[in-house]
Amino acid sequence: MGLPLLAELKRRRVFRALVGYGIAAFAVLQIIEPVMHGFHWPDSVLSYVVAALAVGFPIVVTLAWIFDVNQGRIERTAGGPVGARLAALLIAIGLAAAAPGVGWYFFVRGVARAPSAQPAPSIAVLPFVDMSAQKDQEYFSDGVAEERRSPSRERTRTCAASARS
Repeated sequence: MGLPLLAELKRRRVFRALVGYGIAAFAVLQIIEPVMHGFHWPDSVLSYVVAALAVGFPIVVTLAWIFDVNQGRIERTAGGPVGARLAALLIAIGLAAAAPGVGWYFFVRGVARAPSAQPAPSIAVLPFVDMSAQKDQEYFSDGVAEERRSPSRERTRTCAASARS
């Protein structure tokens, strides 16, 4: 039963479309990750891109099954000996391939991201004030405050600073 399906997939050039889609999806993921970090987008953007690529997979399979590209033209693939059993088998394979990802996305992912009851600890760094009699040490107090707020050191991963007015 598997051989007629593979022969039909080869005849309709579905494997060629899947390889092309895999290469394009890999390129999109390789481009979106540095762009996402460069624009300071949340990490969930990458999850949405992966979900969109996963949704596109069955669409590409369906379009590759129905249409064929010959000499730059899109043509409808000539019908072959496709019976109801083969169509049911294709639908079952598609559902079996999609079930783990859909189950994880809707059921497991929500459980793993349960919000914590305690807020994360934080520190506020206030600007230092020049309290010398001559008021000539302000550069020192500004330097100490800036050194504490500087994210260039490996103290913290996130640092929020407000400017002095």
